[in-house]
Amino acid sequence: MPATTPTSYEASTIDLAIEMLAQSATFRTLVGAASAALARGYIVNGWGGDPVTAGGKGKTTMADGSVITRPNKYAIVAPAPDTFRRVQIGLREWSHSGQIRIVVQDELLPSESAEAVTVRGRNTMGAIATEIEAQFGTAGRLLGGDISPSGPSLPDMTGSKRGTYDFMITIDWRDS
Repeated sequence: MPATTPTSYEASTIDLAIEMLAQSATFRTLVGAASAALARGYIVNGWGGDPVTAGGKGKTTMADGSVITRPNKYAIVAPAPDTFRRVQIGLREWSHSGQIRIVVQDELLPSESAEAVTVRGRNTMGAIATEIEAQFGTAGRLLGGDISPSGPSLPDMTGSKRGTYDFMITIDWRDS
């Protein structure tokens, strides 16, 4: 359950995508969450921010309402800018669609080669994308959509201390 109840169409749609990611067994394993409710503590709703109530810089509001320093393993679920569309298809009938981006960050393993990170990242990305895709049309999830995985991207290993890699799953969703 989200910390603040979404009431608008846009907020509810993002919450459905957050729930789909939280229901992914692969994502829950990645972040070490035993349940979908606990997985929300590793998902940033929107781009997070730097809330003053969290004591300043480096704190992020997660989808479960907690305010934490971002861990090394987490995800961001946010709409792509200017993508929520409402199209009138009848006298009082509307079709909605848009694009949601899910960015997942994971830790690099000690002594892991770039090739190993790339393959491991693609395996994880593909499993999460497949698990999200399987939920379209079920109760409490997005009705339909297309999935586009992208990545993973690796940090420049020369002088990098980031210690993480990331990938993105884009959902082009629609409700009709």
